[in-house]
Amino acid sequence: MDRPPHCSPDTWRCRRSGGGVATIGADARPRFTLTYPVLDSSRDVAFLATGARKRDVVAPARAGDHALPAGLARAIGRLHWLTNRVAAPGGG
Repeated sequence: MDRPPHCSPDTWRCRRSGGGVATIGADARPRFTLTYPVLDSSRDVAFLATGARKRDVVAPARAGDHALPAGLARAIGRLHWLTNRVAAPGGG
C-alpha cells in the first residue's frame, strides 16, 4: 500500500509498523515513538501539548483529523489531552 499524500513518512512508518516502538527522525537527540498498533490497543493514551504553537493543532487532533499524527490514534479506552492554558483551544 502506498503512503497517502497527507501522511508524513514518519507517520506512515508508525502506522504500518508491526513492532511496538519505532525510532523516528534523523537528528542526534535520542527519541522513540510508540506505534499506532500500541496506541490503538491501549486502555489509556495521553497526549501532552504545551505552548501557543500547539494551540492550532490540539482542536483538530482531538476531533480526529487524519492529517495530524495524533488525530490517527484510536485507543480502545480513553484518550486524554493534557494542555496548558495557552495550548488549549481558545487559550491565551
